[in-house]
Amino acid sequence: MTRMKQLCTASVRLSRILAAAACVVATLTVAPAARAGGIYANEFGTPEMATAGAGAEAVAMDASTAIPFYNPAGMTRLEGHQLIFGGGIIDPTVEFQASPETTYSGGNGGQAGNPLPILTVAYVHSFTKRLKFGAALFSVAGAGLEYEPDWVGRYQSQKSVIAALSLSPTLGYRVNDWFSIGGGVNIMATALETQVAVPRLLQPDGQITIDGTDTQVSFNLSAMFEPGEKTRVGVTYISETEFDYAGDVTFSTAGLSAPVDTSLTLAQVLRVGVYHDINAKLAILGTLGWEDWSALENQFVSVDAGTATLPRNWEDTYRYGVGLHYRVADPWLLRFGVNYDTSPTRATDRTADLPVDTQSRLAAGFQNERGDVFSWGVQFLYAGLGDAEIDSTGPAGFSRLVGKYSSNAYFVAAFNLQWRF
Repeated sequence: MTRMKQLCTASVRLSRILAAAACVVATLTVAPAARAGGIYANEFGTPEMATAGAGAEAVAMDASTAIPFYNPAGMTRLEGHQLIFGGGIIDPTVEFQASPETTYSGGNGGQAGNPLPILTVAYVHSFTKRLKFGAALFSVAGAGLEYEPDWVGRYQSQKSVIAALSLSPTLGYRVNDWFSIGGGVNIMATALETQVAVPRLLQPDGQITIDGTDTQVSFNLSAMFEPGEKTRVGVTYISETEFDYAGDVTFSTAGLSAPVDTSLTLAQVLRVGVYHDINAKLAILGTLGWEDWSALENQFVSVDAGTATLPRNWEDTYRYGVGLHYRVADPWLLRFGVNYDTSPTRATDRTADLPVDTQSRLAAGFQNERGDVFSWGVQFLYAGLGDAEIDSTGPAGFSRLVGKYSSNAYFVAAFNLQWRF
């Protein structure tokens, strides 16, 4: 039999396994330290991180408002040209605890979360008082999950490495004294490598490695309402993005490699934020949000042998957040906030590659606003990501994985530097 025939035969034999392995591909932006209600990033190292993102759609105090997840329409509130740099570190703890119902032997996977950096740069340029241009470069996700190779959930996931970077040019225009609009595009470049174990009868496990890259463009729209000097309301929308990964799948023990295609949908997002000055020292903020994760109902993977469907059965998620600004005395501004995201899935549909559950965030930080040219700030955030209970059948019906995450959280420390020209 020729090498090509061997490859085609192996592709047919493994097609169902590859389809299950492709669930790992969906770890795009799933790094446990970088996800919101579904699998979007939430921490950008900006001042708004200190309120857990509460009211970020309406704050518009610095160049980070150019980030599409905040509000590009808010750029019209800024004077002159402004630049912000945000950086930090995310330290996740992800530890699974298997239940006796789990059918395969092995450990609990160890500490699967890897630290990852935060990097954000945003710039706002004032063409006129009414027309502003913004550009934001920010990391959507990085690193990922890496379980111990022989853990009980190895047939769902062993390792996932993802790099994702987004560049978003935007425009903001002030229509009148109380209404501004904004919009732009999101250019997201991603690369991934994932690994999953494959059971073999009376032989050691095999391993499938999937890698691929893709770049896609989506759009964002935003609006800012200012009914009075003390109050503003921001609305932001980000369109759905469909990623199509064309890469290679390698079966380690057979020494074979074949092309594979898989798709992943990132949901459309709608958020509304409110900012209100109670007095000269105190302001209250809030956010309500919706993410259309029911669009991730199924995932598809294709090899030469055909196409298989991986049901995800995700549901829409909702976000609720409140925050406070308190000015102790010039130049110090304190920020506090909490945030809650509902879960997109349930135990019977959740898998180890995407242990997404309800998410709660508690944040605090401060900003030093001394001078008109330069300011700086520090933010801290703790996110609890829920128990993420799993009761699912493994690849091609080979196993049952039951348990929950005894630790599923992360801590973030970040800083920002701002310049005004």
